[in-house]
Amino acid sequence: MLLSPTPEVLDQCSLLLDAATKDLADCRPETDDKPGALQEARQLHAAVRHARRLLDSALAFHEAWARRFGAISAGYTARGEPGVVDRGFRLVAQG
Repeated sequence: MLLSPTPEVLDQCSLLLDAATKDLADCRPETDDKPGALQEARQLHAAVRHARRLLDSALAFHEAWARRFGAISAGYTARGEPGVVDRGFRLVAQG
């Protein structure tokens, strides 16, 4: 799902990750019965941490470009902050 990060997919992915987190919090693998379970849980934890870092970086990138776009398009406010541009809608065209 993260390979096709549309807003709808990311919303759905967020819900699935929340559900998985709750399920994992209730699950404590017994290493005697399942020797690979603890290692698998650690790998999943690392993968989720990595996905979080990627999503946080994408958010920071988007916010920085929104500030730059505001400064270029709307100038600065009286407080010296970049202006906010209401983009209203998206237009997608193929030709």
